[in-house]
Amino acid sequence: MGAELTLTTSVFPSDEATREYFDRLGRGADWRPLAADPDAEYDEEVEVDLSALEPLVALPGSPDRVVPVTEVEGTPIDQVVVGSCTNSSWEDMWAVGHAIRGKRVAPSLSLVVFPGSARILEVMAR
Repeated sequence: MGAELTLTTSVFPSDEATREYFDRLGRGADWRPLAADPDAEYDEEVEVDLSALEPLVALPGSPDRVVPVTEVEGTPIDQVVVGSCTNSSWEDMWAVGHAIRGKRVAPSLSLVVFPGSARILEVMAR
């Protein structure tokens, strides 16, 4: 979500997990190693412990209306939208499929899923 934060660019190093991800998508030949120069200098370096983050949910109206899931637990819902420009990866789609496998969506609930790319849609269709 770099654009939403007014960033000019967002760069993440590519590691073995990234290569394996490309392999799973059938794009192993597209993977390239990417790392900062050993002597790179930064204005600021921010480290985030992802295991300490609480899951969030966006409320209706705008993707920036996020609250911790625990704040809305038990709230009746009419619509679920999964996907965006940043969180509709193959892993996200798999997690949704796994969570709803064998279950039925209530007739009063609208469930919409947006894969992040045509390639992810192809993988989902397999």
